[in-house]
Amino acid sequence: MLVHGKIKVHTTTPEGNTLIISFKTPLEVIGDIEYIRGGVNMNTVTAVTPVEMIGVRHHWLQKYGKEVRLLQFLLEIITNKFYMKSVTMSFNLMHPVEVRLASYLLSVSYENGGAEGPYPGELSAESLKDMAGFIGTSYRHLHRVIQRFCAEGLLERNRGTLIVKDRAGLKAVAGYNIYEP
Repeated sequence: MLVHGKIKVHTTTPEGNTLIISFKTPLEVIGDIEYIRGGVNMNTVTAVTPVEMIGVRHHWLQKYGKEVRLLQFLLEIITNKFYMKSVTMSFNLMHPVEVRLASYLLSVSYENGGAEGPYPGELSAESLKDMAGFIGTSYRHLHRVIQRFCAEGLLERNRGTLIVKDRAGLKAVAGYNIYEP
């Protein structure tokens, strides 16, 4: 269970293409679908900020796995995850790159240089190729949109970093942040 911080849940195809499924904040259960299915991990989870997690030993899940309250809890969580995945897939298919990029930037940067995470309103420009894959566009198209955001005063490029200059402006472009509930 995620009890502090923010994580990114994403999936990668055998060809190496990556798609963000969501960003999660507390209180969130991780590994529930894999537990129910008894299978391997479906997605990759990466910490966006420093996180604190509570692990539940598998033997406790086996012991209490048939309890109605636990099953109802897991059903509610899994249903919500599939709903969010459906919304995210629709978002990536139906919204322009500008909206997806603004939403992504809002999820991985922090207001006012907050001490909560590693990005005080900025993130590494070295990972633009990964960012393009995450939001479902080409590196070249992403670069053009970033240049446009810089010209509009939303972002600033400085020595290998992207700095969010206008969060309110990004929120206006995004409409709402699809990557977070």
